[in-house]
Amino acid sequence: MFHAAAAGEIVGSLERFVRTYSPEQSAAWEEGVPLLQREAGELLDARGKAGGYGAVLEYRLPYDERRPDAVVLAEGAVVVLELKGKTSPNRADLDQASAYARDLRAYHRECHSRAVQAVVVPTRAQGLATEESGVLVVSPERLDAVVGEIADSSGGDGPALTDFLDERAYCPLPTLVEAARELFESRTVREIWRARASTDPAVEAIAAIAHEAARTRTRHLVLVTGVPGAGKTLVGMRAVHARHLDNLAVTRANERGLSGYLDTPPPESCRLDLCVE
Repeated sequence: MFHAAAAGEIVGSLERFVRTYSPEQSAAWEEGVPLLQREAGELLDARGKAGGYGAVLEYRLPYDERRPDAVVLAEGAVVVLELKGKTSPNRADLDQASAYARDLRAYHRECHSRAVQAVVVPTRAQGLATEESGVLVVSPERLDAVVGEIADSSGGDGPALTDFLDERAYCPLPTLVEAARELFESRTVREIWRARASTDPAVEAIAAIAHEAARTRTRHLVLVTGVPGAGKTLVGMRAVHARHLDNLAVTRANERGLSGYLDTPPPESCRLDLCVE
């Protein structure tokens, strides 16, 4: 179990896992691992259910290089721990921990229906337990009690360690195309939606040119001009992000690309360049 393992073995495993680490990072592990082991042991002594908790050190967010110091999988909750070798955290420390929790909450399958709480632990502090901007700031000796309180307030079952580490559990950000389409179709930005009618003719003309380029397998350059505020940017966004060109797309190798009216990709000479001036 984590709390009973040799701290040196855990640090060695982290060094082998991360590989490219600084001397400062290694020193932080040598300080932080025994601290976490002590608090884990106290948590086990105080809570029988803690024996079923999971913990991940240096969890690398998929599609990213950021790594929270530790993620605790408790009852109905996921606790993100960020240890800092100081007496009090600064704004950057709080923002860092908050961003970890935000991304897990938004993009990790096992966190969607569970509480995700960010906790910053200033390892040089004592008698500290407060909250700043939604992030708990806790001195080391109070960490076990705070994790227990989070579990009590959440209820339910925590995610299993294997489910949490499943590589399919973390979904990346939607593509810009998907996000723009969702924005347009949901009509959440009313100013853009009201301006749609005035940009319809230009967007329809661009779509017609694109279809003609695909049909004839030729290259076209479209220049969009107008006075400031005429809607040029909106025309460009609608032309490339809306669904006017969907019937030209085919799926190949898990990607989509313009194909004209054929089942094969177009040659390099079939291309539509859009320039907004």
